[in-house]
Amino acid sequence: QHWELWRIKYLLREVDERSTTGSEPLLSMRMHHGLVIFAEHFSRPPQAVTLVGFKIVRPGQFVVNRMQAGNGVIFASTLTGLVSPDYAVFDPIGDADVEFLGELFRSRKVRAKFRAESKGLGTGTSGFLRLYTDRFGAIHVALPPRAEQRNILTGVAGELSGVNTAISRLEREIELLREYR
Repeated sequence: QHWELWRIKYLLREVDERSTTGSEPLLSMRMHHGLVIFAEHFSRPPQAVTLVGFKIVRPGQFVVNRMQAGNGVIFASTLTGLVSPDYAVFDPIGDADVEFLGELFRSRKVRAKFRAESKGLGTGTSGFLRLYTDRFGAIHVALPPRAEQRNILTGVAGELSGVNTAISRLEREIELLREYR
């Protein structure tokens, strides 16, 4: 009952800073890893001929893949670099923990709301749906006080640590089985 409803536009403000040299590192959005350095995850070169005009993102800013928002491809950056000009970059302006917002935005119910507010051709996870900034900003989210946001994140991290350990073990076992085969 003590959580407050906020429109996202009062928590995040879109910024549009573009690279004039294209010399900054290219970042990539990975669904399970967040924003990563492109060259560390892909051996192929970027598809773009030049990175001039790509959007600059800095640590603490949010990056939204407009075409994949309904799938939870929204992350707070810990890196400085460049992202696609089609992505939206936001500065936090409200009293919310950016890590908490990231977890909230990737939750099933909020992703469903993002999908419902997206416009374009297609349905569900297929098609060409895009979440425009005005519709993104108009969405209401419930936020606990900042201290409670931190406590929730700590609890979630504790719950996930065991799961992540089990996943790591299974991935290692799968790799060993591949080697054996």
